[in-house]
Amino acid sequence: MSHNTNSNVKLSADILYFVFSHIDKPTLRNCRLLSHSACSVATPSLFRRLQLSAAEGEADRFLQVAQNESLRRHVQEVIIDTNVGGDFEYHHNASYAIPAPFMRALPHLRFFSNVKALSVDFNEHCGGEDYEDRTWVAVEETHDFRYRVLQTVFECLAGTWTAERQLEIDEEANLDWDFDNANGEEDDEPDDTPMPAIPIKLLEVHNLEGFKDERLTTSEAFRAVIDAGTITSLKLYIVLEEHNDEVFKQHYDFFDTLQQTWLSPFLAANLKVLSLYCMDPWAWNPKMDFRTVNHSQGGFPKLEVLALGNYVLSHEWQIDWIISQGRESGGLKRLYLDRCSVLHRGNIPGPLPGPSTVVGQDAQGNDIEVSNVNYPRIDIMKRYNGEGTGMVEIFPELRWSQILRRFRESMRSLEVFEVMSQLEIEYNEDSEELPTRRGALDDSDPRFCTGRFSTYEGADVRLCYSECDGTFWNDDAAPNPTEDGYGPDDEEALRQLVDEITGHHGGETCSQS
Repeated sequence: MSHNTNSNVKLSADILYFVFSHIDKPTLRNCRLLSHSACSVATPSLFRRLQLSAAEGEADRFLQVAQNESLRRHVQEVIIDTNVGGDFEYHHNASYAIPAPFMRALPHLRFFSNVKALSVDFNEHCGGEDYEDRTWVAVEETHDFRYRVLQTVFECLAGTWTAERQLEIDEEANLDWDFDNANGEEDDEPDDTPMPAIPIKLLEVHNLEGFKDERLTTSEAFRAVIDAGTITSLKLYIVLEEHNDEVFKQHYDFFDTLQQTWLSPFLAANLKVLSLYCMDPWAWNPKMDFRTVNHSQGGFPKLEVLALGNYVLSHEWQIDWIISQGRESGGLKRLYLDRCSVLHRGNIPGPLPGPSTVVGQDAQGNDIEVSNVNYPRIDIMKRYNGEGTGMVEIFPELRWSQILRRFRESMRSLEVFEVMSQLEIEYNEDSEELPTRRGALDDSDPRFCTGRFSTYEGADVRLCYSECDGTFWNDDAAPNPTEDGYGPDDEEALRQLVDEITGHHGGETCSQS
């Protein structure tokens, strides 16, 4: 019997693409050498994602691809990572030098015209230039450092980057570094070739500082990108500087203006996926009112996926707002409430604000009023120094059972509901990953709770209640404490919601990660 030993078996491009999508990059590089057909399929897969890292030597790889037109056209995802890597320890008063090769390579982002997804990853420690004077600990990535990175990125995305504009940005940032002689070489200086705007669809910023930097948010480049209407997925993880009287004022200003900056009406009108996380509790104190976001259209009319982290539920209108999102898309399909809590008690300086505020007008020209009942006054909180009289104590009547029942009754399109509590999270010191780092640059999982934070095996689901005294939070409070940290009504309402979603869609709905 003879056997056909012909080794010239040809596989279709579809089969090769499927195989190559499941192998690592070193193997993929070798696959490019198999044949011309294998190379033509492996190359787009190999260069689909590109990273510009501040680690030593990494900028050169980014520049090599940026300067090669036949390779850069394959890049669809870019990760910009400011971490210098190596043995450097952030926030330990170590000697830090601004990564000049990284900064010099950054303007080359504008050459990747086919990029659809972009992630900018900062360090989790943030603060102003005076941070060390107040804390005796240096912060490496200051306001000015972050401004220089983000402004350069937005100039590239907007198609407005020029060498002259970069000089203006560097002068505004006023960083302490020698840009001209950083490497002793000039061959990696970005030329002044004009490039068109890059219409990205997904934008992530990890460890975005909760600081209102109007240099960035009022710039023409920022407004052009945010208001272009091309971004359909926005994911922000917000970090805050250590609390003190002056810094906490910045947090209030940042959250109070989100609807004008990162959540502008033009962006909100087209957004399908929103992930908004913060390292500390937010939405009640500091206040962030979703009713002010694109108020003429009720928020996010096309939203399908909403993921909130450390969000505080304190008022019934928040339930109504969540239920009402995505009207044009048939309602929310996926909802994630990670480390979110229901406010049980608040103790804040008075007096409280007036009963309502007009935030704008609807399509018919009618005033849109939002209630201020049982919210702190921002101007008073910005003057609060942790002491004084006139404290006002409030006890909201909202309960998890109410929230979950409303979701079950009204969110008929919901396919996935997941909630993870802070009480489930353990700190893994052996992990080198940052807590906000994730894998895929897509919408498969919009949450940020990965990396150093992990859910321990067999963890019970806990629906948390929180208390706030001034500016200090306790997320392990409950109106009717039980051994499990929440009442039986809450537990039953969660079970019914999960059963309802599973019954409607036949899928698996998780209540923990």
